[in-house]
Amino acid sequence: MRGILLVCLKRRSFPRRSPMATTARRGVSVKRQDVEAGDAAGHVVRDQVEELARAGARQMLLAALDEEVNAYLQRDRYQRQAVFRGYRNGTTPRRLTLGRGTVPLDVPRVRDTPAEQTPFESKILRKYQRRSDTIDETFMRLFIEGLATRDFEPACWIADGALGLWAAVNEQSPHSAQQRCANHKTMNVIDKLPKAEQLEATTRVRAIWQAESESAARKLAAALIADFRRAGYERAADCLADDLDRCLTFYQFPEPHWSHLRTSNVIESPFAGVRLRTNAAKRFKKTRSGVYLVHQVLLRLSQTWRRLKAAHLCGQVPLPVSKTKSGRKTNAG
Repeated sequence: MRGILLVCLKRRSFPRRSPMATTARRGVSVKRQDVEAGDAAGHVVRDQVEELARAGARQMLLAALDEEVNAYLQRDRYQRQAVFRGYRNGTTPRRLTLGRGTVPLDVPRVRDTPAEQTPFESKILRKYQRRSDTIDETFMRLFIEGLATRDFEPACWIADGALGLWAAVNEQSPHSAQQRCANHKTMNVIDKLPKAEQLEATTRVRAIWQAESESAARKLAAALIADFRRAGYERAADCLADDLDRCLTFYQFPEPHWSHLRTSNVIESPFAGVRLRTNAAKRFKKTRSGVYLVHQVLLRLSQTWRRLKAAHLCGQVPLPVSKTKSGRKTNAG
């Protein structure tokens, strides 16, 4: 396998380019870099505008909450009056999801209200409220219009090679793209090789998923499959060749999203954390206790999740295309 790897890494010779062709290529490269730099700068400006919008919304909410407490106590902060209606009692940290993102809030509290007086309860930010009414209405509208009934077809399914899984996907979302987890495929291939060959084979298999283009990935895969067969590792070669097209689906999407789409780690990692805690607990007296533990573990793990790279490119993601009875293509979503 070492000799095979050296052959694979041998540099190919290319014909010498003319100075004119080189200059033209440099010009194209410079223009491409300028366009990419402009897109990145525009994305940074949009992020700054979003941050300013969230900061402004936070200040307005805090001012409104403070004024609401003043109206309830019928006095401003540090002001005294004859009729006692209670004291300010610091603040409670809360997070509220708005249309522009989530903002942290310090919600004021009131204590020592007279018994005959109705306890203070904010009308602006209700108890246990975590989202604005607009966000809740949007979620409800999406649910009613069919989000839970598959009227919105996902752009891409990502999963391992579990038996029956892809048949179910084809039945439920026949027009969506399908990506097989590259990590599971790598482990399956390596498992069919001798221990002495696994380290170098792992490097070569992973190089396929890290290739700069789909055509380059297919060339690397074809070379590795041929090397496996020459070395007598037919099972490893068959495993790598099987379902290769589905393993390379991520190349159909914007390049910054490739690292998110290659594997199913986005759910595998949280599930591993849940299994670790539930296995340690062994058993639960009530179903509610188990659900609460799973919820808290996922809530803690979600704080370390990475944000989607180049989220502004989501508009370029190809939508599933289906054919109507007349043969005309329409967007499935």
